[in-house]
Amino acid sequence: MREIKFKYYFKQSDKGAITTKKLTLNEIEKCELAATCIELGKRNKTLFAKAQYTELKDKNGVEIYEGDIIKEYFGAEGKVEFIYGCFVVDLLDEKPRELSSLIMADFGNKVEVIGNIYENPELLKDEKR
Repeated sequence: MREIKFKYYFKQSDKGAITTKKLTLNEIEKCELAATCIELGKRNKTLFAKAQYTELKDKNGVEIYEGDIIKEYFGAEGKVEFIYGCFVVDLLDEKPRELSSLIMADFGNKVEVIGNIYENPELLKDEKR
């Protein structure tokens, strides 16, 4: 059975600091998300985004999530999105490419997560992304 996982992003009200929490679907069903929200809410943190796990990893073994910004073998950077019924990489000036085919290609072990749209918005160099 595939592992369904989400990464949740919480922002601290007064300082803007971001905290993340990864939960599997089983943990969510056991109400761990509610407990996390309550606990972080006591520290003035509110949930502002969530991202689904793609079930793929980059060249360093880092899990790839929706909203991650990756750099591919040829140096192009793109944002991971879920559209057309699959995870794709939205590369600048190109049409989106399916993420799994990019990872599984001969150069797939060279794909690297360099940040995400929530914690590293400065990596979004183009308004298209």
